[in-house]
Amino acid sequence: MGYAARIWGLIIGAYIFIISGMIMNGNLIWTDKLQQLEAAQTRVINFDAS
Repeated sequence: MGYAARIWGLIIGAYIFIISGMIMNGNLIWTDKLQQLEAAQTRVINFDAS
């Protein structure tokens, strides 16, 4: 196996490791744009003027 192939293997392996860890921890969640817009409309932001 050539040097470049080993480097690409490490890069791809690291990428898969990071993405799978994020999915398992719930930090990577695929949402629909409509769901995001609905959630944004129900948010209330309070500004304290004092």
